[in-house]
Amino acid sequence: EVEFKLEIKNLVLSDSKGHDLQKDIVVRVASKGDKQVWIWSKTKFVNRKFLMEDVYQQFQAKQSGENRAEGLPAVALPRDKDPFWDPVEPLLLGTAHLWLQSLAFRIS
Repeated sequence: EVEFKLEIKNLVLSDSKGHDLQKDIVVRVASKGDKQVWIWSKTKFVNRKFLMEDVYQQFQAKQSGENRAEGLPAVALPRDKDPFWDPVEPLLLGTAHLWLQSLAFRIS
């Protein structure tokens, strides 16, 4: 129920001359159930990937000890151990350039 997408993020949105904009790769994580979206850096995604592998290995170990005919049991994790959950963080939506020259001449 979680979708991962790679995106390119501009670290410097615009240069006054339009030269060499710095870019970074981020991972967009979208929860299909409650429609929450998080933006993870590459480093954060790699760290979470290792946590996901640990949870999967624990699930496999638990499955090997149970009867597989019962179906897949739900794995309940506390939020601080859940690699798919992330607290809400502030997100920069954009920037705007304002020309203040008109203020000097009191132009509306």
